[in-house]
Amino acid sequence: MKRVFSFGGYVGLVLAVVVASSLRAADKPAKDAKAMPAAKDPLEIQPVLPKRLPDHYAAVIDDAQRDEIYAIQARYAPEIEKLQAQLSAVMGRRNAEIRAVLTPEQQIKVDALTDEAAKKQQDAQPSANKADANARVIDAMNLKSLDAPKAKQAK
Repeated sequence: MKRVFSFGGYVGLVLAVVVASSLRAADKPAKDAKAMPAAKDPLEIQPVLPKRLPDHYAAVIDDAQRDEIYAIQARYAPEIEKLQAQLSAVMGRRNAEIRAVLTPEQQIKVDALTDEAAKKQQDAQPSANKADANARVIDAMNLKSLDAPKAKQAK
């Protein structure tokens, strides 16, 4: 089965919608930004963080510019959040339609593969204990390699 859009295509579509609505909203008066609720599902689009500077801006702006940027972000946050909710709803409907193409047996297999991939990803992320254990092994290996020349000199 041929894919119509790639992930990049969807990202481009979202950016086009955001830019188009931003240009249209630039003429509207500013509104106060409301607190952003936390996302309930990790697969949902994350809420806009209104107090985050774009990459590399922090190194070149002063406090007044920082405050102005934060105000701009706060002004656009409700509109962006609304668009993200709409996109999330459309993606949910799309995913439900895609899943409906599968047989019940295929759905079970896809669920198992998804769970397996999530478990592998979770296992790949080192926990604090794994990181400590790995650090101790590396330290021990480094100490042994430092002791090897001393052992040769003693002979």
